[in-house]
Amino acid sequence: MYSVPPRVSEVQARRWFQRRWYGAAGWLLRPLFPWKRVSGNTLPRLELIWMPHYLFTVRAVAPNGSEGRIQFSLDAHAGVFMIVKLAGELDDVEPTPLYFPPSMRREEAEALGRKQLTLALLRRRGQRDRPTPHETLDCQLFYCPFWTYYYERMPGALDIVVLDAVSGEKAGGRMKGAVLEAFTAASERKNRGAAPS
Repeated sequence: MYSVPPRVSEVQARRWFQRRWYGAAGWLLRPLFPWKRVSGNTLPRLELIWMPHYLFTVRAVAPNGSEGRIQFSLDAHAGVFMIVKLAGELDDVEPTPLYFPPSMRREEAEALGRKQLTLALLRRRGQRDRPTPHETLDCQLFYCPFWTYYYERMPGALDIVVLDAVSGEKAGGRMKGAVLEAFTAASERKNRGAAPS
């Protein structure tokens, strides 16, 4: 499994979440709502998960005829798009228990990513240096690490916050949705496997 190594340690991530007081409201209000207690509550809890992404390398031609390459990644659950430069940064590691398989096929991801790449290039100012994307030269599945913090937002109401373990920035709503979708798909696979035949 190819992955981007995390740059944010568990200690740094825990400090980041605690400084923002995630779960403080649930903890403070819990005595007022004893009937809403979560059974076997182990919250707040922090864990590192690995989300699947596709890395596409596309040949690009500038208006002056010079050729280059553009790399973009696409989250394989929610289609979160980013123009990146990851050459030489991917580690080949053993899969961990907390990694999720992609729910989006490569062809679907490529079509969606190319549309978003075109939009990103059109938003650039000026026409003279705007490259035109051509054929796809390479595609690689890789995994990005995210710290996921589970907490009680209010008594009985569970929530999560997702922190990008590479950039150290809070993940947006779409990435949080992708993480929740990945957990749901994993739970469905587990239930199917446990169902009697």
